[in-house]
Amino acid sequence: CQIEVPQGASSKLLLPDSTIVFLNGGTVLKYDVSLQQRTDRKVFLSGEAYFEVSKNKELPFVVSTGKLSVKVLGTKFNLKSYEEDSELKVTLKEGAVKVGDFLIDAAPVELKPNQRFTLRKADLSMQVDSVDASHIDNWRNGAMTFDKVPLEEIAKELKRLYNIPIRIESDKLKQ
Repeated sequence: CQIEVPQGASSKLLLPDSTIVFLNGGTVLKYDVSLQQRTDRKVFLSGEAYFEVSKNKELPFVVSTGKLSVKVLGTKFNLKSYEEDSELKVTLKEGAVKVGDFLIDAAPVELKPNQRFTLRKADLSMQVDSVDASHIDNWRNGAMTFDKVPLEEIAKELKRLYNIPIRIESDKLKQ
């Protein structure tokens, strides 16, 4: 099954295994309708989604982006992986997740609540930092919070949320 959410919209989805997914604008989620009857629970994401994963110790829930995978048993996290963005981000609100599978010999990185994993696509460099994850899913309600974010990134987020073109004419202002 494939769900596509256009820019300027958002959607809430209940998966067959009782996982709740909130999809942001410009997002595609693919999953098998027999999600609960397999040896794993795997979905593919392009875009941004907030997951409230139902617990199942026998069947890990895996979100694949093509560049990496996030593996969980039951947790709440946000995954931002738009094709056009230079970075991919996983932010953990509750529980624990393992992030990996993007380099052949790389060991997975385990996140704790209030940690964010960032993968820079250009050089595949990784970073884990501490954040306040209490507002990572504010976009679900149309609210946005920015802290030390370039104006160019803010413009991308506003375009996705409201489906409006934004042009910044000064390169100096973009940063």
